[in-house]
This record gives sequence, structure tokens and C-alpha cells, in this order.
Amino acid sequence: MEIKCIQTGVFRVNTYIVPVEGNKVFVVDPAACAFSGDENKITLYLEKNHLECVAILLTHCHFDHISGILPIKQKFPNAKIAVSAIDAPEIGYGMINKSCLRGMGLEDLAETLMNQPKPDTLLLEGDDFYGWKVMITPGHTSGCLCLYNKTEKKLISGDTLFFNGYGRTDLPTGSDKEMAESLERLRREVPFDADLYPGH
Repeated sequence: MEIKCIQTGVFRVNTYIVPVEGNKVFVVDPAACAFSGDENKITLYLEKNHLECVAILLTHCHFDHISGILPIKQKFPNAKIAVSAIDAPEIGYGMINKSCLRGMGLEDLAETLMNQPKPDTLLLEGDDFYGWKVMITPGHTSGCLCLYNKTEKKLISGDTLFFNGYGRTDLPTGSDKEMAESLERLRREVPFDADLYPGH
């Protein structure tokens, strides 16, 4: 299974194109938007490679991971948006306020965030998502999730686990304690030689 990584959005999020079957794929953490000047980066890649997006998977709902939902939905209106049931109420503008965006010089991104479509699928611990196991791994947010494919030995870790690091815990719903527990769980349940696909 070949997973394609495209860096998108204002913070160059690792957006993944993950094969499902045939020409069908799901997209993880799309951030490409007009504000960052790469609005069509994901959809052009999908078109060029004759791929059909059937789902959009959000590892969590921070603005830098979700700002590219709308361009994909416009091109693939039947693509289902999936996120953990815990983080779902925060999609869009819920996890960050305008003053915070202003402090980062991103105030003009607020409108994009406020107009995100609502999720279609609320994921729970242990759910199967196109052959990937959903692992709820709180710490970066209370509803962060990872996807683990045991057969392929691949882990899509979002902002829970990075190469030689992990996501920050000082944002709303973040927790040092929960992050430590989630990292310990990944250490126990995911083989050391598994391929890692982090959010940054």
C-alpha cells in the first residue's frame, strides 16, 4: 500500500492520500485552502491520478488540519467527513478563537473555519475505518485519534506522535497526563518497526 503525503495549509500539515480499493482513497487532515494559496493542491492531485475521494478523515479538529475540507467536498460531494465523536463538536472554529488567530497573523482564516461542513461519521475507539483500526489517543486534544493498519504495519498518528517527538499539550483540551498515557499505549500496541505517518 502506497500512501501519498502532500504538505498543505499555513503550517504545512502532512495530508495523506490513503488507498481504499481500486481508484478510491480517503484523505487525512486536508489543510489546503485559499488563505494558504494552495486551495486546489489536493483536488488537482486526485484528478491527475484519476482518484476518487470517498472520505475525509480528521485526526483532530485544530484549524491547521481541517481548513481544506471544503474544496474536497465541492469536488467530491459524497465524501464522508469522519472524526472522533469527542472532537466532533469542536470542528471548525470551536477550538480556537479569533484573538488567537490574530496573534498568529491568521485572522482572515476565521471565515474559512466557521464555514466548514459538519462531520458525517463519528468514530469511536476500536472502530474499523476502511481496514484501519481507530485508536483514540488523547493528549494533544481530548479526542485525537490514530489509525493503525495491522496488516500493513502502518500508523497514521496525527499530532499524537511525531518523529522523535509528540504534539503540544498546552492548547484547549490538551493534557500532559493523557499524552503520556497515549504514547505508552502506542509503545505497547504498535510494533517498533511500523511505518509512521505523523501530522507534521
